Amino acid sequence: MLLMEAHHESISAQLDEVIRLRTPYAAAAGETAKLELAGACERLNSLLIEHLGAEEQRLLPLAEQHMTSEEWGKIGEEGLGTLPKRMMPLAFGMMQYEGDPETLAEMIGGAPFPIRHIVPALARRTFRKCAWRVHGTETPDAKTRNHGLA
Repeated sequence: MLLMEAHHESISAQLDEVIRLRTPYAAAAGETAKLELAGACERLNSLLIEHLGAEEQRLLPLAEQHMTSEEWGKIGEEGLGTLPKRMMPLAFGMMQYEGDPETLAEMIGGAPFPIRHIVPALARRTFRKCAWRVHGTETPDAKTRNHGLA
């Protein structure tokens, strides 16, 4: 658990750095501010990838062994409860981009028929719009892989 706690502390500190650097960037959008913010975002991304990989490798097998599906579902619901509703389509779009299609289908499998069809389409569109604003492409790495979103 010490590794996970250390990751959380590093991620929190790097997120604080991203938030600190976005103010000068928003004020002037100069090249130096842009490069500093981009570097901070890259470092945050690296920390998140490392942490999420460690969670998948170390924590998810333990959860599978020791938690019921109801307990696991409650954790997911609580996590979604902290996300502002307006951000849910983007979050689901991000999951569609990186996630396992079977897991995503399971996530919304119990939803009413219209939701199962509207949410994925809305999420893809929301993710594409965000990717265009951030990367200038429909996906962050559209030139190297396609994930079925383009």
